[in-house]
Amino acid sequence: MTPYDWYTLKSIYSVDECSEILKICENNKSSTFADSPAPGKKANTYVVETHKFDNTLDRFFALVNEANNNYFGYDLFNERPLGINVNIYENDLNEYPYHRDCNIPGTMCDSKITAILNISPKPYKGGEFSMFFGEDRKVDEVDNIGSLLLFPSFLFHKVSPVISGKRITLSTWLQGPNFK
Repeated sequence: MTPYDWYTLKSIYSVDECSEILKICENNKSSTFADSPAPGKKANTYVVETHKFDNTLDRFFALVNEANNNYFGYDLFNERPLGINVNIYENDLNEYPYHRDCNIPGTMCDSKITAILNISPKPYKGGEFSMFFGEDRKVDEVDNIGSLLLFPSFLFHKVSPVISGKRITLSTWLQGPNFK
């Protein structure tokens, strides 16, 4: 692993703050935006428009942009995307096989950074997040409630099957000009 294949920050939100974020999500499902997952995603997903969070995610986006400035250095179009995905992997073996987060070929932008925040209200079993670098590399830090994971969107990653409980994460993508 090179130093900036991924970047994590532990417990940027408390359990109570994560519960409040989850309530905002549940009460503000977007009818304008929808998830467009890679093939094989087995999870309940919906989108919440970022303005619905008011200032609740200011810390999240400030840390994402600080990490980009200090570690990744990508040119980004904006500091806050319009929508954020809520991903719910439940105990019926929901998973997301290896995939990359990217735009449709031919668009004028690329997804540069994937940001994931664990807001799971209770511990769960399974649902490990891994990245692929010739072999699986688990990223255990994102299993902690309130923890943030950032990585370049073009890296292959997956969520293993959830065996019991409920894994709930927010995910969003910061975009910028096409890679050259």
